[in-house]
Amino acid sequence: MNEHDFLIVGGGLAGSLLALALLERGWRVALVDQPRPASASRVAAGLLTPIGGRRLTRAGPLEELLPAAIGTYRRVEERTRRALLREVDTLRLCRGPEEAGHYRRRRADPDFRPYLGGPLAGSEEEPEAYPVHGGGVLDTETFLEAAAEIVGDRGTLRRGVVDPEDVMVGPAGAAWGELRADRVVFCEGYRVRENPWFHWLPLTPVKGEVVGGRLPGGLPERPVNRKVTLVPRGDQAFLLGSTFDRHQVDEIPTHAGREELLAHLPALLGERPEVEVTEHRAGIRPAPADHHPLLGCHPREPRACVLNGLGARGALIGPYYAERLAEHLVDGAPLPPKADIARFRERA
Repeated sequence: MNEHDFLIVGGGLAGSLLALALLERGWRVALVDQPRPASASRVAAGLLTPIGGRRLTRAGPLEELLPAAIGTYRRVEERTRRALLREVDTLRLCRGPEEAGHYRRRRADPDFRPYLGGPLAGSEEEPEAYPVHGGGVLDTETFLEAAAEIVGDRGTLRRGVVDPEDVMVGPAGAAWGELRADRVVFCEGYRVRENPWFHWLPLTPVKGEVVGGRLPGGLPERPVNRKVTLVPRGDQAFLLGSTFDRHQVDEIPTHAGREELLAHLPALLGERPEVEVTEHRAGIRPAPADHHPLLGCHPREPRACVLNGLGARGALIGPYYAERLAEHLVDGAPLPPKADIARFRERA
């Protein structure tokens, strides 16, 4: 009998959320991760934005996504006594006639109207600024630290880099080094493209840069979005991101990326502020081809599983999909069809 039920490779947002979901169900979990400041989860702003993107699209089944996310983060807060989630609206500044048209149509749709507030400037026909309700901001770095603390207390936490080629999967289960488990779940982000079990999943690595700093002149109380998002962090501190680059895909911050982000500040704040930049980071996130997460088990080896592709909305959708995968692994519950990797079975 193996000492663990599940071995999770990767302790970013996906791996941490899955570990928590399995531990809450009473299963024995081993999590292996090597924290990196440039990992996509640590660079992310942690926005829980129900409606977003150029076309103002819904993140998915919001009536399930939002309670799952808020409930998960509040439980972690209670257990670790750390402040993680601030529930707050996002102020969206309209980018032009195209977005105004999307806004009018969404406001007329009952599925969207609860999350899109009336215009704070302009009119329903020509909105200049409006709130997006129901979201918030997650302190992702603190959450990852809190999740690791819980895994260390209730399961097994190992620091290290796992080469998927070194993970042995067979009739007896999965093994990496001295760790033995009944199943392995890979949560490696864009590196899954080099995974011998799941390299066939259609993911595109996308580079994003963020800058952080201080605005001595003061900040708005809530996030402000216009193509990029300014996230206030208290005490005049902010995070601004992110860029989107499919071509120069590495974890090296660039001068061009920094200047691109800072150039958005006048539009976001209505003035050209004095800025003190204190951090500048880049990360690579995995973007699924069809914009839906990737979860499930290998079609020919059910002991090898995956949770990936949470994308830019990971803080919002991650808890829900981690719970769905946990239920699938433990109880055999069906996965959401749009997220089940069985949709790409022919590629395997």
